[in-house]
Amino acid sequence: MLKYFEPVNNRRVVYLDIREDLSDFESVDLNNWAAFVIEDNANNPLLLTFASLCIKKDVLYMCATGKACSIVEDIFDETLVELKVFEQKLPSWMTTEDDVLMTNWHHDFEEGFWYITSVASYNDVLIDTVLVANLTEVDHSQHIEDLITNINKGWLPKH
Repeated sequence: MLKYFEPVNNRRVVYLDIREDLSDFESVDLNNWAAFVIEDNANNPLLLTFASLCIKKDVLYMCATGKACSIVEDIFDETLVELKVFEQKLPSWMTTEDDVLMTNWHHDFEEGFWYITSVASYNDVLIDTVLVANLTEVDHSQHIEDLITNINKGWLPKH
């Protein structure tokens, strides 16, 4: 299920449920984008391929949440290292050894979404789009829509 929500801080928000395959993700047009990855299952067989595709699609920043959030961050970091070692396609913005993929994770769902839509940045490249990639079995689209409304009204996380 692909949904488009109102922007947050001039960032377009795209929501995608990814349950069985990555075909919908492969077809989404993304530029200057960040990923908000929701995952509870560290053993999800789609994770490695998803991380590789994100990097090849030039993701600038990745923020994970859910029970497997720290594992998801590790997978993104390790995938980028593997792509470098095996001289695979790297993001177009990666032009020097100093360029890195920014990653983090948040156990607090709301704080993580606020962070990726309001704070996350990459050098002098403006993040135009946040892809909410839901790899869980639970539909989080209403929660995301409610958070967007609250953030746009000035809501801030507790921490």
